[in-house]
Amino acid sequence: MTVYVRLTDAEGHYRFKLKYVQTATGQALAEIEGEAEIKDRLGVADFYVTTPPLAFPTPGRYEIQVWFNDVLSAPRPWTRVAGAVAAGSRRRKRKG
Repeated sequence: MTVYVRLTDAEGHYRFKLKYVQTATGQALAEIEGEAEIKDRLGVADFYVTTPPLAFPTPGRYEIQVWFNDVLSAPRPWTRVAGAVAAGSRRRKRKG
């Protein structure tokens, strides 16, 4: 799964964290951290974060949370429905 994040009106050093969270339990399924130096407050900073395939254990609501310097910036919810393929995985063809 690849997540695109655009940060505006920022300048200086930032620690960022991307978390995949099951909203019903608050459990973090995956967490990716990094750092960035943003030089121009009037510009934009684009981030592309690619994760390995993730398993979403049950149907239900999940969030991608984006944190900058330990402040939650942009939670994005989505719903996994029964029978859906986990993000980043591929369906295998049956032999036969």
